[in-house]
Amino acid sequence: MDTQPINELLKKRLTEELSEAENAQLESWYISYASNSDHQPSDEDLKMSKAKMQFKLPLAYPKSSRKLWIPISIAASFLILISIGLLLYNQKTSNWEQNGNYVNDIPPGKNSATLTLANGHKIYLSEKTSGDFAKQQGVNISKNKDGKLIYTITGAKAKSIAYNTLSTANGEQIEILLPDGTSVWLNAASQLKFPTTFVGAKNRRVELTGEGYFEVFKNKKVPFIVHTNRQEIQVLGTHFNINSYTEDIATKTTLLEGIVSINGKTIIKPGQEATSLGGSVTTSNVDTELAVAWKNNKFMFEQENIQGIMNMVKRWYNVDVVYSGEVSKQLYTGSVSRFVSISKVLKILELTGNVHFKIEGRRITVMK
Repeated sequence: MDTQPINELLKKRLTEELSEAENAQLESWYISYASNSDHQPSDEDLKMSKAKMQFKLPLAYPKSSRKLWIPISIAASFLILISIGLLLYNQKTSNWEQNGNYVNDIPPGKNSATLTLANGHKIYLSEKTSGDFAKQQGVNISKNKDGKLIYTITGAKAKSIAYNTLSTANGEQIEILLPDGTSVWLNAASQLKFPTTFVGAKNRRVELTGEGYFEVFKNKKVPFIVHTNRQEIQVLGTHFNINSYTEDIATKTTLLEGIVSINGKTIIKPGQEATSLGGSVTTSNVDTELAVAWKNNKFMFEQENIQGIMNMVKRWYNVDVVYSGEVSKQLYTGSVSRFVSISKVLKILELTGNVHFKIEGRRITVMK
């Protein structure tokens, strides 16, 4: 059998580049190969193959060992084994999928938030259809069909500065277009306080709690400033992510484009991250894709412990997380969509054999 065409299709599957026609061709080949193959992988082989394929990276490895990356240029025979493993796994393990620990499933979060106007009036965006729904001094507030909140300057002069607060609960995220043209994506359990207009101001200052990704509209005369509990970030026009949850011990600003100043002292460039911890700021070169994965609707982590991963899960699925017994010290590397039910995320993690979970209502118990 000439495996080269199939090999190319499998490479595309790993990078999620398959067209519908190519996917149909690959599935047809799966069936043909499976029906003529004497190879019967063990259940454990199939489980691990599925986990690695879904994550595209190994889920876990001991600190003392090397990373077992799955290269795109992997040998055809191993690709065949993994792919057939996926097919047979899906066909033969329905009982395992119905594990009693996952009887109660939880859907992913959604695009929503609460907007608090300057007068204290609260607007629950999940209750609003697309279109205009509020007016304030000099601005019109609307929501588009994708759920994005939009502030548009109307031309009327504001009599005084008014502040609005946009907040997301656990299980919510939102995108907002500020009146100066800056776009902000707000992650779950986060809050952004901002003026309804920047007209006539010496700077464009906003306050952030939690996590946000900013694409700042360039204005050299009026700097954009983000104030958090440990950092003050000043830019003229750039793209960056800020992680500043109060329960985390550090605040991290990751730069994707432009230049930013941290606390008026530290300058970082694209591909760098500034971490504030204990009154000091350190910089490092990082993979920026990890920092903005949430904005791109993914969970993505590299050498992360289970507590760090479950913090992400807790915020996005709006659940309580408790630990039973000794907590695994294993480190995990991987990626999975944020728009699948919680059981799918937990099952993939569980396939490593290092951790197990139980869902009871909105409580997740983590066990070794």
